[in-house]
Amino acid sequence: MKSLSVVVFGATGDLFKNKLAKAFFELYRRGVIPETFSLFGISRKSIGDEEFRLQVKEMLTDYPEDEVLPFLSKLFFITGDTNEPAVYEKIQSVFSEGDSIENVCAHKLFYLAVTPDLYENIFINLSKAGLSVPCASSFGKTHGAETKILVEKPFGKNKDHAKKLDLLLCKLFDEEQIFRIDHYLAKETMQSIFSFRFQNALFEQLWSSKYIEKVEIKAYETNDVAKRAHFYDSVGAFRDFGQNHFLEILSLLTLEEPKEYKGEVVRIARAKVLSEVVLSEVLVRGQYEGYEGEDKNTETYFKVALKIKNERWKGIRFILEHGKALNENMTEVVVSFKNNEHGKENKVIFRIQPHAEICTSVFVGFEEQGVPKEMCFPLGVSNQAIYPYEKLLTDALHGDQTLFVSSKEVSEEWRITTEVLQAFSVVPLVVYKRGSFPGDITNLI
Repeated sequence: MKSLSVVVFGATGDLFKNKLAKAFFELYRRGVIPETFSLFGISRKSIGDEEFRLQVKEMLTDYPEDEVLPFLSKLFFITGDTNEPAVYEKIQSVFSEGDSIENVCAHKLFYLAVTPDLYENIFINLSKAGLSVPCASSFGKTHGAETKILVEKPFGKNKDHAKKLDLLLCKLFDEEQIFRIDHYLAKETMQSIFSFRFQNALFEQLWSSKYIEKVEIKAYETNDVAKRAHFYDSVGAFRDFGQNHFLEILSLLTLEEPKEYKGEVVRIARAKVLSEVVLSEVLVRGQYEGYEGEDKNTETYFKVALKIKNERWKGIRFILEHGKALNENMTEVVVSFKNNEHGKENKVIFRIQPHAEICTSVFVGFEEQGVPKEMCFPLGVSNQAIYPYEKLLTDALHGDQTLFVSSKEVSEEWRITTEVLQAFSVVPLVVYKRGSFPGDITNLI
């Protein structure tokens, strides 16, 4: 790849500030991104190139200034409404000029770091402006370069909206150009599930309802929704976290071993097991006291049980639990094995945060006095917050879709989510205090 042009829609938003700016910089300083590189931020905010660069510089204060400055010189800003065709005409003009000056057709990458209600117009306007093909007209349509579009979760607002978006996206772009993001798939703990299961015959032999009692997927946050209240009113906790992160985690835990760990083979395996997932029951849904949004029926906490209708997982409950304004920050998966003849229960724990590690809980000591001890194997990620985006951007540049969500997966996730939301509509919402222990919320029913 000789040249790369990137456009980030929503470049003044939290995702770019907190994650993407550092991820792009890390790839640039390590040479993953070519020296001939430009990043264009798009937003309605009226700021110029220099102010945009100063804002990004503030995001990179942990790095030496002499490394940051060359990267900043690659940044530019375009002010405009993403609903207006003029924005896309400007992008096309800038791209054509850049390609002509460099005498090379650059690879083009469009990153949608915006809310789902903006997707449709962005898709249509990109296509109308001729931006679905990478090269300036002087190069023709085939010059070895590629155009790719990266779409953040949640993909759509409901099942029908997701289907409409997907049909539109697939009409305007080829499937190999489309990269639907769920950054949880790129977390090292999640990637390690594959090696843990399929490269350790001991555990894969036990990985079924014959030996496993239950599986719990938990994500607790001390943060409230704060300034995201308007957005949160439109989604709620399950659509914000369960519809994507939890269901992708569930698919990795429960899929059948793919013939190879590669692209479409893995995506088909994830979609297959998701097609067998159904709701078992809603255990509790709640909202913390003093919720900032206007909709007092929006859940900020949920605990639901799912089941998988196949022979391997017959009878097992998969408990999904997530909440905001709780007593701790923690995300983990707990696989509990059935008690042995001594009444002892072993566990495997996949921790995502605060530490990336895989732990096994086993009993040591004499039979009666044996106590559970955790043996943990830390995973070597230096920056858990940024690493998934570095990985996803790198894979997208290389055209590897393994860690990106397929159209079929999105469809199955929304089918499951629709079942859950329909069940939510008849389950009373409990109000819990900020800083509550999750177990205390269940007791409020």
